[in-house]
Formats: sequence, structure tokens, C-alpha cells
Amino acid sequence: MSKKTPLQTNLLHKNSSIDGCPNSIFKPGILFLITLFFLLSSKGNEHTLEIASKLAQQAVESSLALEIATDLTTGIGPRLYGSESEKRAVEWARARFEEYGFDNIWSEPFTVDRGWERGLETASITHPAPQNLVITALGGSVPTPEGGIEAEVVVFKTIQALLDQPESSQDGKIAVVTRAMEIGGYGRFSGPIRQNGPSEAAKRGAIAYLMRSAGTDNDRMAHTGGTSYEPGVRRIPAAALSVPDAQQIDRLEDRQKSIRIKLLLTPKELGTVTSHNLIAEINGSESDYREGTNSRRSDQFAGSTIPFSLRKHFLFCQSGATFTDSFRSTNLPRSTLSFSLALLMTRFTICPFSPMTIAF
Repeated sequence: MSKKTPLQTNLLHKNSSIDGCPNSIFKPGILFLITLFFLLSSKGNEHTLEIASKLAQQAVESSLALEIATDLTTGIGPRLYGSESEKRAVEWARARFEEYGFDNIWSEPFTVDRGWERGLETASITHPAPQNLVITALGGSVPTPEGGIEAEVVVFKTIQALLDQPESSQDGKIAVVTRAMEIGGYGRFSGPIRQNGPSEAAKRGAIAYLMRSAGTDNDRMAHTGGTSYEPGVRRIPAAALSVPDAQQIDRLEDRQKSIRIKLLLTPKELGTVTSHNLIAEINGSESDYREGTNSRRSDQFAGSTIPFSLRKHFLFCQSGATFTDSFRSTNLPRSTLSFSLALLMTRFTICPFSPMTIAF
């Protein structure tokens, strides 16, 4: 069997991962790259493909994306909308853009109606085997009463098992969903369990809601995204358990008739806050592309619209995106630049850091 290149290994191996994240996260980008590769392979694009291939290989071999993400998450840390750390993250990103020679850099303020501050978050099993638990509040969760709550828990192996319960069946209890997420199953997991779970538990009388963290890791670190409360339904405190702690609760539930947990969450709703997008621009070129075309164009590739224009933008949402030295070149054909940007999208280090978006 012939030896695969690093690019082939990363893109084609079904069970491989990129910087610790499952390949399923990158499937849209990979499909786009395969489609674009064949388009660029057509007659007349040989020079463009050669340049793009060199840039692709450079991106695969570079560790710059991870270095940038590490610097951001170590030096800045959590950066929720409107927070002081988010403001520092914007300035951090601005300095990075300047260091890498982007042509124009500016920020755009916008308001977020639902500002939120995390606060304290603790939990412990009080019976039958007292021990601390690692948790984090679901984004947007309401707080527990002052001093926290302590109650018997009801463990559900799946969200469907909770949904099958009648109203008032969980009165005064803490509902715990310990369903594990499969690789590639984030969408099926996060919506029903994280976003809808707290309200579904409240409809059945629960006073709080816990879930196993959405992820395929086994680290004792809780992680989460946002939850959504259904209008008209009582809002209850909600948090994610680390994977080992959720597994411990499963084992206890198999062996004991009753488990009690004490939970304390102190998040705050901040109302409307101001956040910022930071945008950096690479001035592109019309050279080696269609003569006399100065307007914005788009070609349809496998259902995706790829803009071709004189200017390419990198949009930092929560200052989270990453980039490489390769894109400082401004005399590349625009189709080459688009190909390179698309490849970079498959190399983002987005786990376990905060969400990011790139637009070009």
C-alpha cells in the first residue's frame, strides 16, 4: 500500500482527528475541499492548483493555529459577551492581526440582549457516598436559591426516558440525564438534551437539571454551551457534569436505591450588553482572474457560496478564529486564496475552546 501524504491522512482517515477534535466537525469543509480540488483540476487551472497545493501543505504542517488558540485561551481565558475579558480578547486579536500584516483592521460593536455572568458553581453527592462533583452551569441558566438546593436525584440514561415520564412525576427532585454523546452526534445530543432538557424536566416537576457534558472525551472537566428555556415553563437551574462524574452517578444508580445531590449555582443575567466583532482585511488582486471584473461574484460549489472579490475578510466572533502566514500574499489568484481559506477552516482548533466563525 502506498504511503499517504499528511494531507491525505488528515482528510481521508475515518477515525483520525485534527488537534484533538473529531473529524465529524470538519466534514463540511472536507467535502468542499474535495469538490473544489476537482474544479481547480480542470484545464487552465494548473498554475492555480500548484500554488494552492503548496499552501495546503504549508497549512497542514504548521502548528500556528494551535499556538494562537493556546495563547488566546491561556492569556485571556473565558470571554463571554460584554465581559472585560472579551474586551481584552478583541485587543489581543487586533495585535495579532497587526503582527501578521493584515491590511485593514477594525471592530464593529453590536448589542446582545441576553448578557450573562457565570458565578459560582459547585455540586456534591451527599448520600450514599459523599463526594464532590465537577460541574459547570449551562449557558443562560438561572441560579439556585441562596445557599443552594439539596434533593434526591432521578437518573435517566436517555432524554427519551425523561420525556416518557408523566407530569409531576419528578416533583422536588433533580433530573439527571447521563446519555453519552457519540462521535458525530453533537447536533442530535445538544438540542434535545442541553437546550430543551431543563424545560422538559421542569414540566415534570424537577427543581434542577444535570446532564453529562456534550463531548467524547474522558477528562474530568465539565463543558457546555447555551440552554433555552421554553416560554411559560418554570425556569430551573441547569448544569453539565464532567464525563467521569456522570459515569460515577450511573454506577451509584445501578447499586443504590437513593442518591442525593447538593447544587449551588450563582449566575446573573446582565440584560443588554455590548460586544464586538473584530474584522481584518486582506486586499486581494484581480490578476490571473477574469479581466475587467471588479464586482462581487459567487460560484456555487456543492451547495456553498464562495465569494470572489477584491477584498477577503476574516471575521472574529468572540475573537476565536485562527489564520496562517500563507494568506499574507496579496498577489495570488482569488480562487487560490479561497481554496486556501477553505483548507484553513478544516484546521481550526475549535475544541474545547469557545465558538468561532470565519467569513470570507
